[in-house]
Amino acid sequence: MFGAKLDFLYLNAFVDFESYDTEIQQLYIDDSLFISVNPNETKEANVYVKKAEVLTQDKLIQLGELNQDNYSFHQVEKIREYSLYRDPESADPLMNIFIRMDNAYDVNERQIYSIMDFFGDFGGVIEVLMILGNVFVSFIASNKFYAAMIRQIYEIKTYTSQKFVSSKGHQRFLKNLKKKSKKLIAQAKDSKVGVATGQ
Repeated sequence: MFGAKLDFLYLNAFVDFESYDTEIQQLYIDDSLFISVNPNETKEANVYVKKAEVLTQDKLIQLGELNQDNYSFHQVEKIREYSLYRDPESADPLMNIFIRMDNAYDVNERQIYSIMDFFGDFGGVIEVLMILGNVFVSFIASNKFYAAMIRQIYEIKTYTSQKFVSSKGHQRFLKNLKKKSKKLIAQAKDSKVGVATGQ
């Protein structure tokens, strides 16, 4: 029996923060507890089982809450071993293993980099909303400004063309009409003089 070793296998758990498709708590077979048997010693081990909780927020749009999805499980992280003298002739046990609840309590959090975090790093949600509002208002204001300018330019061109027709064109028309009327009057006078001379 001297030099023998006993291995203890148990199911343990750990948190895998890179796991998004499967459960975040992963189970595995833990073989870290083993005891060497010696008839002159009593080996004792305290195995502390600790409760753990995982809070996750894996949405792109979030308001800071971390209890979107929570998982609770138990895990073993602490094992204390020690040895006591034992009389080889006594009936004292060779080993004692105690399973105890750990006073510690783990809370793990996983929060992805969301759109709100990006806005916060960019300058805050209020500043981003103000920038978006200013861009939107400036776009509408520029469109209205260009539309008003185009309307005014078109009205001015129309007014000047009408003014040109009603003033300069009309005056030119009157001048031509006067010239033609003078020519007709002169021709009429000449024809009357010629008729009188022939008689």
